[in-house]
Amino acid sequence: MKIICIGNLFLDRVYRVPELMLRPCKVASSSVVRRGGGPAPTAAIAAARMGMPTSFWGRIGDDAEGQWLMQSLAVRGVDVSGMVVCPRSSTACSVIMVDPSGERQILAYTDPAMDAGIDKLPLHEIDSETFILSDMRWLSVMPQVMDIAARKKIPVLLDVDVVSDDRRYMECVEKADYVICADLGLKKLAGCEDTHEALLNLGARCRGIVAATQGDKGSLWNLDGKIVHVPSFPVLVADSTGAGDVFHGTLAAGLAKGLGILDSAGRASAASSLLCRNGRGWDGIPSLDEVRRFMAKEKKQ
Repeated sequence: MKIICIGNLFLDRVYRVPELMLRPCKVASSSVVRRGGGPAPTAAIAAARMGMPTSFWGRIGDDAEGQWLMQSLAVRGVDVSGMVVCPRSSTACSVIMVDPSGERQILAYTDPAMDAGIDKLPLHEIDSETFILSDMRWLSVMPQVMDIAARKKIPVLLDVDVVSDDRRYMECVEKADYVICADLGLKKLAGCEDTHEALLNLGARCRGIVAATQGDKGSLWNLDGKIVHVPSFPVLVADSTGAGDVFHGTLAAGLAKGLGILDSAGRASAASSLLCRNGRGWDGIPSLDEVRRFMAKEKKQ
């Protein structure tokens, strides 16, 4: 089994600040680092760290930043041969501010010129031994990818965070095997403010399993109409950036390996917690051995 992750790749600039901005003001940063980011590529590294053959399909601009990001993924064990270089465009970028508690604010930009159709992707690589994960940020290709997955009867996991009003977005969500939503995204998609109600409402519309991630509160799962809670692991948070993405990649790896949904979710919670504790972006994503040791230690306590 192999995993293909589809979505947007970002060049992140991460600033350490004494507090997040709640009003117009000037804030001095104690440090700034450049690193790779984006939901699907971060999930791809997490899946690779769990021992799964993993590819990332995404877009970069024809610039030095894009080449650096592609190399950064490759050295972390992700196959980047399916990536698309878009001419006369700039690679997506973001500014991330992180406070002492590890909470963050993110400002992101994707160049509209950085566009490419599904004809640029190596679709022949999607076979019966494929598991697809998408962050839904390359919406122009996802309906066709979903159709291919349906024909070949292969699972698709969607990361629902930034919700689009484009009708294709909901069409993809309704067809997916696993719909993993950030809590706010779930509520927007379902049109209600109560998480349990939103899970039940969205679950009635989707063919697959629907879940909500809630940060340090863990995750909630709609399993045949019953809401099941999977807790997170308490850690001292250095930086929570990418925690949800690591959760998705680890979850996909567990499911692709044949683990049950709750076992996969428990492992994903552990990996996500370790990323928060470690910080350092992609360099802080734990290996499978680290996750196993961490879970065994937590179980003894």
